[in-house]
Amino acid sequence: MMHFSFRRTSAKDIDFYIECFRNEEFQFMLYHNDPLNVNSLERYIADNGKDIKFIGSIMDEEGNLKDVGFAHFYHKEENAYTYVGGVHPRYFNHGYGVYASIAMLSLIYDLYPKVKITTGIYKHNQRSLKADLAIGFTITRETDEKWLLELTKEGFNNDFIRRVKLKLKYQLSKTQ
Repeated sequence: MMHFSFRRTSAKDIDFYIECFRNEEFQFMLYHNDPLNVNSLERYIADNGKDIKFIGSIMDEEGNLKDVGFAHFYHKEENAYTYVGGVHPRYFNHGYGVYASIAMLSLIYDLYPKVKITTGIYKHNQRSLKADLAIGFTITRETDEKWLLELTKEGFNNDFIRRVKLKLKYQLSKTQ
């Protein structure tokens, strides 16, 4: 059983983001040819009151937490958010990504049941596309570089999600 705990981002998380974005593969998968400057990541922890931003941690048997990724939901309009997330490069190919995404999206739908989530995936990032389609995202449009996808709670509540949720726990941390 994987147990995830999510907390709101804060200034103490900046080093976590710097570690992620210093990795070329990480930057390439998220931003393709528009890499971020690791010295300007404050916007990732900034709170504008409408965006929903979390750091996801996995809990071991002793209750210790290790940060494995982040998920940001950028407010577009009422009940509509754009999703950007990533798993720390040291956890690539460890099986955390899909579980963390499902736990995070489960929490979002617990908190905001009517929310519609959109995201974009660069066409070179087949791994993310495969995972997001299994999670229940559907492709709504396509550009030369990206697939644009959408997720609703109904699309998320599929057989794959129900099976995975039997293998995980998740919670919103009460402490920051």
